[in-house]
Amino acid sequence: MKRRGFLKVLAGGAACAGGAAFARGAAAAGPRFACQEWIVPGEALGAKAARLAAWGFDGIELSGARLRGAAAARVAALGRTARAAGISVSAVCGGVEGVLAHHDASVRARAAASVRALLAVAAELGAAGVLVPVGVHGGCGRLGEGDRRRVFADLLPALAEAAAAEGTMLLLEPVSGPEASFPAGLTEAAALIRSVGGSGLGLAADCYHLRREERGLVASLRAARDCLCYVHVCGEGRGVPDRHDAALMAGLAALSGGRPGLFLSIQACTTGEADARLPLAAGALAEAVAGMV
Repeated sequence: MKRRGFLKVLAGGAACAGGAAFARGAAAAGPRFACQEWIVPGEALGAKAARLAAWGFDGIELSGARLRGAAAARVAALGRTARAAGISVSAVCGGVEGVLAHHDASVRARAAASVRALLAVAAELGAAGVLVPVGVHGGCGRLGEGDRRRVFADLLPALAEAAAAEGTMLLLEPVSGPEASFPAGLTEAAALIRSVGGSGLGLAADCYHLRREERGLVASLRAARDCLCYVHVCGEGRGVPDRHDAALMAGLAALSGGRPGLFLSIQACTTGEADARLPLAAGALAEAVAGMV
């Protein structure tokens, strides 16, 4: 989509397109469960992946910073290790060098090149996509809100096409609250993604911020469920989720009718009890989305 058309329909309500990686990886219609690698006990990826598989998880989320510049052979080996344990790599989290919406064109170009490189890594791993935070206040240099919109109009369509060509997705994870910049929160980010269209762009949410800075878990997740491909899940205060968290359980249930095969990935702080708490968390997630299609 050209920039003029993109800006014209930015606030439009068209539904999000289906992601290429989702169509490929979501044999089951219901949500899949994942966990960030650094939360899982163990040193080697194989041991972590085996634990998650035994506990009922479907995927493991890897650090993008750790994968920057990794040799193709090493990336392929990581993917094989996860698959051998019976799970997939759910996503590559962060690791982008530079800032996509920055007043300095060289900084933007470096960030775009970094995103493209990570998309190639995600594709090799068979991951749903690359998680990129957006709307971080102060990270855009001297750009005002209007300029940020124009910068995204320039960058996102091409990056979305690059993601689709790789068979994966660029997953925008917006921050929210009074200090956030465009796109701030799920509503603006979802409108942005609907405007770009295509199969290479998706939305990610962070339950920690939804509780505090938006309309709450149920309303926020329900309103954006047509675009949501990935949800970072945690209990109150960034704790490990459990079935006694009524707000979280209701929020996850509100995803019913959303994208098939979306990932619910645990992003939490543990206190050395992960071996005991993560299996219970997987059970809580399964209970929250039971029967969901």
